Amino acid sequence: MKSEPVIVDLHAASAEHLASWELFVDELEQKILPFYLQHELRFDRYGVHGRMHICRSVMMAEWMARFYRARTQAVIDFFAVRVAVAFHDSGRQANGVDLWESDSASNCVRYVIEALGASDYAHGVGALIEKKNKSADPLKKIVQDADVLEIMRPCCGHGGLAGFRREFLNFGGPNDFMAREVPGIAAQREALVQEAWRWIQSTEPLKAFLTDSPAYMRDLLEHLEKQRLKFPLLSELLQ
Repeated sequence: MKSEPVIVDLHAASAEHLASWELFVDELEQKILPFYLQHELRFDRYGVHGRMHICRSVMMAEWMARFYRARTQAVIDFFAVRVAVAFHDSGRQANGVDLWESDSASNCVRYVIEALGASDYAHGVGALIEKKNKSADPLKKIVQDADVLEIMRPCCGHGGLAGFRREFLNFGGPNDFMAREVPGIAAQREALVQEAWRWIQSTEPLKAFLTDSPAYMRDLLEHLEKQRLKFPLLSELLQ
């Protein structure tokens, strides 16, 4: 049985607040990235699963979510996607194989309950993180695709773009039932892969300069602003 997309029914004012990309960036910097700063201080000195990984993953997920909303009939819960991606490594206690997905999901659930006071919904958002629980939920696929694209980076030992295993990317692939009727989806898929790699290459050297930044994500967005022509897909997040 296919799982239905996670959809939240909120009062209009709350829905507007939670749908705001700008407000989410504030939440990310103030309440979520501190988890990853602690990782960097304790076991992740080189930021393998640190703030850069999370910010880039959030950006890639945001672009895919907007693509689906604009080009398909899919109902996208942006709050769920953003928060699940942002928390997906928050429970880690070491790098390497992720043995702490359930801890990351629990962190996510607590955050959503604090934000909305909606326990059932919170557990649905947290479930988007855990890969062991197979699901056809399109939101879960976006969350996982963001991670798949981001770990293309050399420090993960995956060989960069040359070693990228496209079969693990759902977006625009043969099993992407949301987008299979979108004209030119194969070209769009490859464009996303190529741009994700260029963005990784462009931002990886910034890690050392952003170590003490209190506005990590906004610094990355400012970097993107300066290179709009080089990153036409991700630059849509600046509009």
